[in-house]
Amino acid sequence: TTSDEVDILITHQNDTAIRLLQNYERNGNMEDLEKAVSIMEQVVDMTPQESINLMVRLSNFGSMLSRRFEQTGSMDDLNRAVDVADKTVHATPQDHPDR
Repeated sequence: TTSDEVDILITHQNDTAIRLLQNYERNGNMEDLEKAVSIMEQVVDMTPQESINLMVRLSNFGSMLSRRFEQTGSMDDLNRAVDVADKTVHATPQDHPDR
């Protein structure tokens, strides 16, 4: 596989996770949220550290973990969400307007 093919796969997986999150928000089905979190974790792991997309993907992953914490009360999810938020800040360029 080429770098472009990997990028396409990662983008497709990212989009799938976002759609699952949207489904969860519409229907409240925890299975959709569980799948979204799992897929987004893979997306973050596959995204190169130097990628311009890493910041947004980390932010999405952290939001998903926070949502799951709100539903389950899992301290592991809360701790992971805080850790991911920290990684998001570090992945954000110094001159980025959202930093």
